[in-house]
Amino acid sequence: MGDAERLADTVLLVMRTELAPMRERMIGLVERNAALQTEVITLRADVGQLRERVAVAEARPGPPGPAGADGKDGAAGVTADALTVTQDGEDERVLTFGVKAGDTVTPWGTVRLTLPRYCGVYDTARTYTAGDQVTHAGSLWSCTATTNMRPGGGSGWVLQVKQGKG
Repeated sequence: MGDAERLADTVLLVMRTELAPMRERMIGLVERNAALQTEVITLRADVGQLRERVAVAEARPGPPGPAGADGKDGAAGVTADALTVTQDGEDERVLTFGVKAGDTVTPWGTVRLTLPRYCGVYDTARTYTAGDQVTHAGSLWSCTATTNMRPGGGSGWVLQVKQGKG
């Protein structure tokens, strides 16, 4: 066996030895992915069944309520066509409700939905609000209160997914 063949065999052996842990981890990730896919299918089925139950419950009329007090004479009522909802351009979780009369919209109130929103990698120049999620130092963090502090460096953040080893 020549030097080139011995060198090739040595390189191949070193590569197999070094890549073995990565191969094992990859096999584990493939198995975990398959398990998660099964969970997703189950959850979708559960959501579908729940959606059907809600639709049936909403279709059932409830008992009539008590008669309300008479309205103020001459006061205009509000129709569904007059109701407006606008979504904030910077944070889609903020909804403003209002009533439209002609070209004028009178705001009724604002609601901030508590849904998670991924905001990318943590930015020191940005202020985050509850529900914002960022990645920082390889981990996923969820904001619990308005803050511009670094995740892991003070209050306002909860660790969601810790950086893996490797």
